[in-house]
Amino acid sequence: MEEYERRALSMLFFTNKTLYEAQTSNKYRLNNFTELNESSKQRMNDISINSLDVSLQKIRHEIYTRLSVSREYVDFLSNIGYINLYDCAEIIVEVGDIGRFKNRRHFISYAGLAPVEKHNNKVFKIKKNSKYKHVASKKYDNIDYCENLKVALTRCTQKMINNDDVKYKAIYDEKFEYYHFKHPTYTKKRLHLMALKKTTVQFAKEIYSQFKQIKDIEDYERLKYDNSSDL
Repeated sequence: MEEYERRALSMLFFTNKTLYEAQTSNKYRLNNFTELNESSKQRMNDISINSLDVSLQKIRHEIYTRLSVSREYVDFLSNIGYINLYDCAEIIVEVGDIGRFKNRRHFISYAGLAPVEKHNNKVFKIKKNSKYKHVASKKYDNIDYCENLKVALTRCTQKMINNDDVKYKAIYDEKFEYYHFKHPTYTKKRLHLMALKKTTVQFAKEIYSQFKQIKDIEDYERLKYDNSSDL
């Protein structure tokens, strides 16, 4: 996806999110007005809630149109049955140009899934024997992790686990049993979060590999076209 297309998709996605939150908030407030009669509630519903439906439908149609021609969506995300249209849009928007990441570990660090901590916006404290050690170096000090991308990847991974996706459910179960054996005193909630994070890392690796492959193909085709046009 070209950068201008990604920016347009980003504006559509966040506008859709804002309007949906406004619609949900209005419904909640309206339901809590117990002193209003039904006719008044219906009038307020028509004014403050139903009016948002048309705008939301238009925006969602435009998001679908743009995603349907996106290789990131068609070649990868659309093949995961438990991830919906808005999950796809959010991941593509938050990832941006995959070429801006030096490597897979850099991408995982940006997604907030690497075992490093940042202090004073500049200094990293690195856990010993971390395989992400070189990610937390000075050349990446100006890049903080993306909370939205972390949430989106974790949410999608949780959906796949809940729906018994063969690949990711197996990874989750393996990690859960490993941590349960290693830390028998930990609560189930803590074990779940640890296993979920490791499973999300695997999903992030697959996202990076697939998006990088798509970009390499697009770059090759663009270079091939430029060379042919020079002849």
